[in-house]
Amino acid sequence: CILAIAVGWKLGLVLTFGALPPLLTAGYLRIRLEFKLDAHNSERFAESAGLATEATMAIRTVASLALERQVVDRFKESLRGIAERSIKSLGWNMFWYALSQSISFLAMALGFWYGGRLMSFGEYSSIQFYTVFIAIIFSGEAAAMFFQFTTSLTKARSSINYVLSVRSQVNQDMREDNSQDDTSEKNAAAIEFRDLRFSYPRRPGLQVLKGINANIKPGSFVAFVGPSGCGKSTMIALLERFYDPVTGAIMLDGIPSTTKPLRQYRASVALVQQEPVLYQGTIGDNIALGYPSS
Repeated sequence: CILAIAVGWKLGLVLTFGALPPLLTAGYLRIRLEFKLDAHNSERFAESAGLATEATMAIRTVASLALERQVVDRFKESLRGIAERSIKSLGWNMFWYALSQSISFLAMALGFWYGGRLMSFGEYSSIQFYTVFIAIIFSGEAAAMFFQFTTSLTKARSSINYVLSVRSQVNQDMREDNSQDDTSEKNAAAIEFRDLRFSYPRRPGLQVLKGINANIKPGSFVAFVGPSGCGKSTMIALLERFYDPVTGAIMLDGIPSTTKPLRQYRASVALVQQEPVLYQGTIGDNIALGYPSS
């Protein structure tokens, strides 16, 4: 812009103040709209993504019960509502997208029209005209080229915000110093489920466990048996203290499990899933991942 104004200030000022501001304004507004739309879509897709993840993780159970069509129908229904709510904002966003893409051609038209008039009056030579025109238009196209990557920038920002939000959700009990942990406890303890009731935070109206009572003696082998969705995995999650009971309690030798510091409690519990996930390295390396001090 400085070069253009130095060579030909009339055409340079017209293009600088007449073409660049609309281009930058349209691009800026489109970025804001895309950020807002992507943030809304992330919230709306959370439910459908959770449904797809749950069905994929339990694909053997879904296939054994021949529920593939029902799962697909539920997933389609969740997406249909998202599409209906997004149409209005999507159309408004595309308007600004089209405006930001076409503004460079309007700038060229303005430059040729006013530059042609200056050349016809003998105020500018062809060298002056093309120097000013190319300098302004190239800077405008560079700005427009930046706005073409706003979709990728929007996705990157949403992904980073999600990762940061997950990282910030650390239980305060896990940050406590465990230097005073009691390591003299016996390895086995009597476990008692006392009137255990639980509902997941995302679905508080659906009670998964309804007054479970059970006693497990130390050193015994116990199996939770039942149809899919009856709460087997939920009971394991409560034993691991991934969640806390809504009402009732899990007693360890007569003491509620929630009274024990979370870091100390999990250090005394081990879980091996049916299909464990192994990271690259030896078995010892994978086991050591559960012990930060190892």
